[in-house]
Amino acid sequence: MALVAQQLTTDTYTPLMLREDITDQRAWIQPPLMDWYIPFPESAMAELDHALHVIDQLRQPVYTLTLDQFPHLNACRRVMAQVHTTLHQTGMAILDRLPVERYHTEQNKAIYWLLGHLLGRVVDQKWGGTRLYDVKDAGKPLGHGVRRSVTNLGQPFHTDGPWLSMTPQIVGLFCLQTAQAGGMSRLVSLVTAHNEMRRLHP
Repeated sequence: MALVAQQLTTDTYTPLMLREDITDQRAWIQPPLMDWYIPFPESAMAELDHALHVIDQLRQPVYTLTLDQFPHLNACRRVMAQVHTTLHQTGMAILDRLPVERYHTEQNKAIYWLLGHLLGRVVDQKWGGTRLYDVKDAGKPLGHGVRRSVTNLGQPFHTDGPWLSMTPQIVGLFCLQTAQAGGMSRLVSLVTAHNEMRRLHP
């Protein structure tokens, strides 16, 4: 294992600041949810069914699958291009919906892996190299080495993975089972937060 030495410095500087309001679609307060919804067509689902058949024959780990092995994902590419556009317009997109109940866990992981790659390179979620990460209540108390995402505690607003060498530009959640209670997701526009901070503390 290679070790990388990092030289520390006492030099500090003030980063450049954006001193103007941002007024495009990203500056939302409470947009209609339908602005984020993107239907997932049967044609794309049929392509994924075929991909799963190929994966069953390949018998290789999900993490080693590449798009080169699945050149037929044309409808999926079109859908994920819509997702990409919506993400860059509003910062949020919801695929509605994938029939996850048809498949077992490993098949759903493969679907998520392929769709994620259609948006860009999949990067690590944790220091150890984890790229697909289960978010569920494991009954553990919050403490050292235990993330909130495996407890039943609510999450404060946060940005995923700022400590990673490759900070993710897009974060996805692939819901396999709706919680009987709780589990609500919240999000906020950082663009709106920026505008509000400028307004309140010019």
